Amino acid sequence: MYRVIRETHVEHTFGGEVASGWIPPHAAAPPRTPERRVRVQVVIAEVEGGYILEWQGPTAHESGDHWYSELPYAEHAAEELFGITSEDWSCAA
Repeated sequence: MYRVIRETHVEHTFGGEVASGWIPPHAAAPPRTPERRVRVQVVIAEVEGGYILEWQGPTAHESGDHWYSELPYAEHAAEELFGITSEDWSCAA
């Protein structure tokens, strides 16, 4: 069973990460990853055994999901990842 219980849309910036990994001594630092600001649909869906925080952007690179055992954990993750507060959600029926 997959039932959407929260839904919203946000503008989110992907990218801008610092390159990770070993850099040789005296080497030039690699640039940050390119930034891209996109509109993302974010939902929390109830599934058997937990909740899925899912986001859909224009491409697979800006889309993904995480599973949580309890709804407050999924809501907290949405706030941490996307800045979505409890007032931002629409309740889906």
